[in-house]
Amino acid sequence: MDTKDILKATQSTQRLVQDQDYYKFIFKKTERIVSVVFYITHNLKDSSEFKGHIDDVEIAARSVHDTVLRSLEARAHTAEDELRATAHALISLESKLRIGQVSGMIASEVLQVFVNEVDSVLRGINRFLGDEGQSFATLSQASNSSAAPAKTSVAHSASST
Repeated sequence: MDTKDILKATQSTQRLVQDQDYYKFIFKKTERIVSVVFYITHNLKDSSEFKGHIDDVEIAARSVHDTVLRSLEARAHTAEDELRATAHALISLESKLRIGQVSGMIASEVLQVFVNEVDSVLRGINRFLGDEGQSFATLSQASNSSAAPAKTSVAHSASST
C-alpha cells in the first residue's frame, strides 16, 4: 500500500464534521437558514391567523436541522444518503415557505432570500456529491419558473437514482 492509498483510506473514514468546507458551506449555512425561519415565525404579527402554516414551517425547519446535524456524523465514504436527505429536507422547507408566502404569512422578498440561500446550500451539496446531470439546485429553480417542468424534473431525478 503506497502513500496515496493510505491517504485515500484515511480521508474516506473521516466524518463530515471534520471537513471544513462541509461544515462552513453546508452545515453553518443551513443552521443560519433554520435560525432565521424560527426568528421570523416567532415574530409574526397576528400569528394566530397563520397558526397552521407556522406549525408546518417550523416542523420542516426542525426536520432540516435534525437532518443536517445527523449528516455531521456520517463518514465521508457513506455520506451520500445523509446528503440527499438534507437536500430533500431543504426542498421541503422551501416548499412550505412558498405556501406561507402565497397565504400572506411572509413577503415575497423574504421568500426570495430564503430561495437564494437554499439554492446556495443545494449547490454545495451537489458539489459534495459530485452529481452529474440534473442537480438539486436545478430542480429547485425549475419549480420557481413553473410547476409542470419541476414535476417532470423530479420524476426524472427519481428514476435515475
